[in-house]
Amino acid sequence: HLSTTLWALAVLGHKPRSKLLKAISERALIVADDFRAPDVINMLWAYARWTRYLPPSDRPTPVVQAMLDQAVNTMKSYTPYQLANLSWSLAMLECPPPTRVLQYILQTVAAEPSKLDGTALTHVLWAYGVMGTPHDGASSDFAKLLREVGRRAGAGKVGRTGAAGVLWACGRLGVEPDVKDTTQLVDRIYAQQRTKPVDPQALVHSVWGVSTFEKYSFDAKTKKDVVKNLEELVAAGSIGEVHANAL
Repeated sequence: HLSTTLWALAVLGHKPRSKLLKAISERALIVADDFRAPDVINMLWAYARWTRYLPPSDRPTPVVQAMLDQAVNTMKSYTPYQLANLSWSLAMLECPPPTRVLQYILQTVAAEPSKLDGTALTHVLWAYGVMGTPHDGASSDFAKLLREVGRRAGAGKVGRTGAAGVLWACGRLGVEPDVKDTTQLVDRIYAQQRTKPVDPQALVHSVWGVSTFEKYSFDAKTKKDVVKNLEELVAAGSIGEVHANAL
């Protein structure tokens, strides 16, 4: 009931009052051992959706840690999809699990990537860009997920923002995908004519990620598309100084 309430409020776009958050978090701490995998995922996902809007006094650090502890204790019951969502939520909340847990999540997800949709697949790679190390990036499991996301990007089965997040994660971990996979990710973002420009964060993520690669660079057409996209964002007042300077 507690996790479903938070999940529903987050889906509906509500930002609960401090009194409600406090009451739910206090009760969750008491019954944390009763939380099953879906309960933990829903609770952490809701807090992750709100993390940018909560004042420091409302940051759910104790309950997030309690949910993480329960996840570690019951992790064998988690599906690959739930583990992907768990990794994204923990990355958003800046609450990385122990190294052994990160390795377990990566191994389990990579063993059955077909169990993930495009969003979950790109989310788990982005999460490892946030919480992982170059050791994780150099693993065969990370490489397997990169090949899968490249294949799906070529089939149009991942979003532009997700594809950009993967390129950023690779740059963050010092990993360079296969040129074919990189091309498919970049083409997913820029190749087709679209009425809506790439958002500022995705634009920066993709350009910065590619700038770290040695075997791949944008061709003339993609560079032109990037500049055009940037000009549209500037004209619309949609890009701030931080993102502009990064580009």
